[in-house]
Amino acid sequence: MNVPLEDNFSDVISKAQRGLEISDSGLAEKARLDASTMRKLRGGHFDELALFRVAPVLGLGARALSDLAQNEYRPAAREIDGLAMFNTPFHDMRVNAFLVWDPKPRKAIAFDTGADCRPMS
Repeated sequence: MNVPLEDNFSDVISKAQRGLEISDSGLAEKARLDASTMRKLRGGHFDELALFRVAPVLGLGARALSDLAQNEYRPAAREIDGLAMFNTPFHDMRVNAFLVWDPKPRKAIAFDTGADCRPMS
């Protein structure tokens, strides 16, 4: 079974930028791209050369990012004790939500639920 992805390549770039606190202009400069190419990339326009320049600046895998942009990236799900993933509805889309637990104290936490964890049951 493959993990259903909720983010596209431009979402991944945006989240990596936010995490690293790199502006569009700073990323363009570090990746040796012009501002127009950077805007197009962030707008969802696939440009493999631009992706291969941006990925290492953000600490991302260039090939995986390119595959994601072309709808060819399909990570395999893995069984991990104490972790369950759910694909739940959120407005007009679906999001991945996670439940992590420790069986001894019978405690668990749900995260990244898309604002409503009721469908996780």
